[in-house]
Amino acid sequence: MQQQRALHRFSEARSAASVFVLLALLLQSVCAVGERAPDPPAPPQNTSTPAQVVSTCYDFLESHLCAGELWGLPFHFYRPSLQKYSPDQWLWDSGSHMIVWSHRNVTNSILDLRTMLQMQQPDGRIPEEIFWGNRTDAQRLELLDNWSNERACDLTQMPVLPWSLRAIINATLATAGPVAAQKIAEEFLLPLIKYFRWWRDTRAVDGDDLVYVLHGWESGLDASPAYDQAYGIPEDVPQPPYLLLYPRFEELILTYKFLYGWNQTAILHAPHAIDGLPLFNFFHMKDVGVNSIYAAGWALLGAIAESIGQAGLAAECYASGNATAKAITTKMFDPQTRRFFHLYKNVHTGEEKRASQNTVQTLLPLLLPVLNVGKDIADDIIAGDLTNTSKYWSTFPVPTTSMDSPSFNPVFSESDDLMWRGPTWGFTNWFVIEALSSRNYTAVADALVQRWLALVEKSGIWEQYNPITGDPYGAVGLGMSTLIVDWLYRTGIVRD
Repeated sequence: MQQQRALHRFSEARSAASVFVLLALLLQSVCAVGERAPDPPAPPQNTSTPAQVVSTCYDFLESHLCAGELWGLPFHFYRPSLQKYSPDQWLWDSGSHMIVWSHRNVTNSILDLRTMLQMQQPDGRIPEEIFWGNRTDAQRLELLDNWSNERACDLTQMPVLPWSLRAIINATLATAGPVAAQKIAEEFLLPLIKYFRWWRDTRAVDGDDLVYVLHGWESGLDASPAYDQAYGIPEDVPQPPYLLLYPRFEELILTYKFLYGWNQTAILHAPHAIDGLPLFNFFHMKDVGVNSIYAAGWALLGAIAESIGQAGLAAECYASGNATAKAITTKMFDPQTRRFFHLYKNVHTGEEKRASQNTVQTLLPLLLPVLNVGKDIADDIIAGDLTNTSKYWSTFPVPTTSMDSPSFNPVFSESDDLMWRGPTWGFTNWFVIEALSSRNYTAVADALVQRWLALVEKSGIWEQYNPITGDPYGAVGLGMSTLIVDWLYRTGIVRD
């Protein structure tokens, strides 16, 4: 009853809170403009040849190094960029940096992962962002406005770390031999399995082996059109304005903090409405891309466990991954359109619904070791969506929204900051190519690598790009975009 009264008060105050959030966002923007120090100069970009692309990528990463000590703990990692992003450690950004560094200096990858795992929580969760950056005492207290502590946020992020560990093990095997590689596997395997157990035990709560994300930030694809309906945006508003969508992100964080104290079980069982009035702070999303990476990540951890003789752990990993893979192919596949889709809980009814938008995440079931719906489905996805020139086969690599979608917008505007609604990004392309490579669609994979290379040779290393014109947007030198290095080495285009 007490919680219901609190919910009533929260619902009545929602409109006022939205105004407050909006004013806070506007004030924050004004303060940022007035107080921000100039960005340090970025390394020059010379990307006219594949070898120069590689050199430029490592120059950027070197300039992003953050090293020191905080809370009595050493840290060594690479921030996303010198612009836009604070000198903190983000989960999937660091995961990409580990893959890139494995080709040049695997010690940097190892130190990055060790730094991150120092903040793994007792329940196994690895935070989306760890606040290693230099802050005043007052600034650290301000972090408590959103989070339960001042060291790390309470969200997690796309579980990409099994691929980072694979790259580290392979590089260690090549440079230091099998004994050293086994020690690396033994050091990092159990923490990552513990993290995946946290996903399984905390986020797969419906009995269907599919995991939820509690915020668009957790997938990393913040404002993807896939999430519009889950945020309560009507389907007939394909291009929501900043002031309609972005305040929802902040409302969610405030709700999780002040109404549920970041108790994730309580958040996942939160009511969608009070007396029929929907709560727009309600967001329960089963992203098909997150679930695919989660399921495929279990399989990869199983293979690593098997390689070091841990048969029991391998069996657990394979079983967990297979359960989610089966759920993806039975619950998230439409046999009529031959396409995968996202699931979300409707803010008005609480019913599980199918998201209507076709976004890049719907290609990621190709990562699954076994598509229970058959190889012909992989053929259909590649022919019908990926290589379809009206959908994902743009001039430059895969856009984040299908080009025939009303939500597709290839241009990123700094003024509205709504990302992932069309421009192409490094990590999503990396996973598409990884999926193709793992399924022996070599020609399509190679074609995407060549298009990615052409994009970088044209525009340099940036946060995101227009998939049609190649125009760059956002932060220069974003570490995630240096992932092209991995494919230049793996395809033999560049050799040291």
